[in-house]
Amino acid sequence: MPQGSGTFQAVCSPGDAWPEEDTTALRGRMRRHGGVMLGAQRDSVLIAVLQGVSADVFADTLRDLGPHAPAGVGLAREGLTGAGVSIVDAMEVLPAVDTGMARFADDWLTATLRPQVGRLTALLGPCARTAQQHPDLAETIRAFARHGFSLTDTGRALHIHPNTVRYRVDRWQELTGFDARTWAGLSASVVALEG
Repeated sequence: MPQGSGTFQAVCSPGDAWPEEDTTALRGRMRRHGGVMLGAQRDSVLIAVLQGVSADVFADTLRDLGPHAPAGVGLAREGLTGAGVSIVDAMEVLPAVDTGMARFADDWLTATLRPQVGRLTALLGPCARTAQQHPDLAETIRAFARHGFSLTDTGRALHIHPNTVRYRVDRWQELTGFDARTWAGLSASVVALEG
């Protein structure tokens, strides 16, 4: 049994991706790593709470058994209260990925704002509409965010000229009202695109 103190980290995955035999195999493999893993299905989600086992080791095991199953990884947190919060982290970040891993440490902004999407529609609606009508602009804004506001690096990643990146960023601003060269504009754009 896990100790009430120490560091805990939660990982969640859709329960329908994990038949009982795979869940049993997962538990067996994790025992070999010397830490503790408690697993349960709740509301059609497989929840694993880890102590003394790295989430990376667990993630590798998940990929071996269910390579297409998505998983959300919470932050490592202290104590039993922290274990509960890590479960919330993992549950909130899980919708951010169709396959593979989403980590709360990386995707916390969209994970925490996703439940507010209805409230934010009036604000972020122009971004969603523009993304639907101009997927090339949306792709450019995502790449621009990933490449640190660099026109050159974004262009290289998308195989387009930096001037084309500049044009698309400008056009995004014209159509959405959000300037992706600013924190406010880029964060609103990314939340709209990833939410």
